[in-house]
Amino acid sequence: MTPYIADMTAAAALLAEMPAMDVAGRLGRLRALLAGAGCDALLVTKLEHLRYLTGFSGSAGLLAVTASSALLCTDGRYRDQARAQLAAAGVEAAVHVDRPAGQLEAIRRALGGGTRLGLEAANISWARVRHLGE
Repeated sequence: MTPYIADMTAAAALLAEMPAMDVAGRLGRLRALLAGAGCDALLVTKLEHLRYLTGFSGSAGLLAVTASSALLCTDGRYRDQARAQLAAAGVEAAVHVDRPAGQLEAIRRALGGGTRLGLEAANISWARVRHLGE
C-alpha cells in the first residue's frame, strides 16, 4: 500500500507544477475560425465541448458563440454554478437560466435574424434544428 501512496503524492506534486489551463482564450480562438467555416455563430450542444470552451461542468447547457459575444443557456439547477465557473475560468459570456424552450428563444434573440449558424451536426437532432429555425 505504501508504493501507491508514494505514487499518488508524486502525481499530486506533478499536477501542482503544471500551468493552469487557458480556458479564457479558447472562445477567442474559436471566434477566429467562424468566418472561415462560413458561419456567423456556432451553437455548441455537446457538453464536453461546452466545458472545454467555458469551464462549465453542468449536465445541461447550450452555448451560442458569435464574433463578439457568447451566451450560455442552462436550467435553474446550475444558476449559481454556471456564473461561478465561467468567472473562475475568466470566460466572458452572458448566462441565461430557463427551461429548454426559453433557452432556445434566448439564443434566437441573441443571434438575430439572418445569422449563418454552425451546428455540431453529430450532436443535434433535425427536430431541434427545425425548432431553432422557427
